Amino acid sequence: MIASTLLSALFLTSLVTASPVPSTVAKRAQSAKKGICYTDILEADALGGAISWAYNWDSAEGSGLPSGVVYFPQLWGLTSDHTTQWNANANAAIAGGSTALLGFNEPDNSGQSDLSVADAVTGWNTYIQPFAGQATLVSPAITNGGQAWMYDAATNTAYFQSYLEGLYAAVNKPIWITEFMGTGTTAEQQTFLETVIPWMDAQDWIVHYAPFGVSGEFANILVGTDGVATALGTTYYDTV
Repeated sequence: MIASTLLSALFLTSLVTASPVPSTVAKRAQSAKKGICYTDILEADALGGAISWAYNWDSAEGSGLPSGVVYFPQLWGLTSDHTTQWNANANAAIAGGSTALLGFNEPDNSGQSDLSVADAVTGWNTYIQPFAGQATLVSPAITNGGQAWMYDAATNTAYFQSYLEGLYAAVNKPIWITEFMGTGTTAEQQTFLETVIPWMDAQDWIVHYAPFGVSGEFANILVGTDGVATALGTTYYDTV
């Protein structure tokens, strides 16, 4: 299944602050996976011996991150207070050793970046996609109730194309798409196939592709239990 190689964490809405680790507690080895989200640099300082990365819902780290802790900038949303400084801050972070850029914060939450899928795709292509090949581009961070938003994004044709173009830019290798499929109504999925199939056929770096329609919610969407192609299967068969 086409999916981001880095899945955004389901971010909690409340920040739990930690007291400094007592000096009597033996330091743990620094973890390559363990990080922290902070609003005060002291929160990162207190855990610096155990964490390897940090972010702060912003694109500028401030100052004073512990040695060995890599800062990952985030384009929180698409308001001008975030976009105006984004390019300069992202470039500075990459120059300083950052290997990833984080997408929008909770676009499915009206109290956070609050973005439609269409606006997120446009914003992604404008501000984040240009960094493909310079850093790993991490998808928007949805809430723990935001699966539907992400599913809509994943089946949005612009996002689908942008994701594959970014992947190819990063690896510069031919790509086989072994599972893909849209969601939504039959008509919406037909439109998705009618759009992405000609596009995939036109990309010389896409070697092969195959739709997923054999199990779970996708069972029998291409071929019915009677062995006859469904409306969606017919669209897949006919689209060139």
